[in-house]
Amino acid sequence: IQKAVSMLSHDVRIPLTVIGMAKDTLEHYFDRIDETKRREKLDSIGRQIRYVIELLDTVTMMVQGSFDNIIFKPEPLNLAVLCQIYINHQLVFTTDERITTAMIDETLVSRVLINLLSNAVKFSPETSEIRLELSLRESWIVLRVVDQGMGISEADQQHIFDPYYRTESAQHIWGTGLGLNIVKDCVEHHQGRIMVKSIVGQGTTFVI
Repeated sequence: IQKAVSMLSHDVRIPLTVIGMAKDTLEHYFDRIDETKRREKLDSIGRQIRYVIELLDTVTMMVQGSFDNIIFKPEPLNLAVLCQIYINHQLVFTTDERITTAMIDETLVSRVLINLLSNAVKFSPETSEIRLELSLRESWIVLRVVDQGMGISEADQQHIFDPYYRTESAQHIWGTGLGLNIVKDCVEHHQGRIMVKSIVGQGTTFVI
């Protein structure tokens, strides 16, 4: 139960922030943006509401059993569009435009993006660049999150995907220690793998 509650607390913050930002944009700039932009904001709100509902369902499943029992529900989705939902003025998104529709579970991939991007923001200087890169390499879809933040030591890299593990350098920054464990689970449900490359003081790259 503790893990389920901690996970919900961790994951629900970002979608609520996205909903709030979309609501503020519609409230303050409704007459200045065209119908397409309005629809995009409403679609974003709808996606985030569905995502929060999925989170609540997942937490219920965890309390009753295990996250491993989660129902994997892949469907054809435009991955580039999904990535752009989580990009704001602090982040840069690039794609080689070779990927259109992919069979993915939207809720699980949203979890991956939310956790990795929010971590990059938390552990990086405000003015530094954070990049989300989408590309196709042979038969693999590759997502890379690149930051120029504090970095992760080689010793810590061996444990960062363990539940509740937090590096000593991150103790002063809010977190539950569950984010990367959740990311790993979501990636593995897609039969993928996740790797980290990092140098202390120079930044971190997560490759999926």
